[in-house]
Amino acid sequence: MKSYLFVSFLLALSLVYRSNGFCFKVDWQIHILNGLAKKLLIHPTSNDGKDLGSHLLNYGDDFVWQFCENYGNVYYSTFFMDYLANRTVYNYEIERNCNQGIRTGSCYWLVRLDGFYLNGKNTPFPGGGWVKYYNW
Repeated sequence: MKSYLFVSFLLALSLVYRSNGFCFKVDWQIHILNGLAKKLLIHPTSNDGKDLGSHLLNYGDDFVWQFCENYGNVYYSTFFMDYLANRTVYNYEIERNCNQGIRTGSCYWLVRLDGFYLNGKNTPFPGGGWVKYYNW
């Protein structure tokens, strides 16, 4: 019986193993979509020192990164257009808004001239569940 439990434990661990480690919760994907008619410069970082570098997005581009959900994960991004904006793009509150009752593991940010929109799915804008979350 003990060996059965041990094998079951190893099998369960193998199911959650990722190429860069273990993820016991949700693998999150954060998408930043440029909905501006101009280039958008972004620079995402996290509260635990991860720096994803600067990325220049053309209209319609989608920058994506993935991480394993852990207690206290917070990701920020600096956005440069004609203005500078520092915004939180992932934390517990934003996670709840992205889930919309379903644990999707995805969070989409659409950056437009009038602000930053959030959705758990990449649906057509306007409508489709997009919620304005920040102004510039």
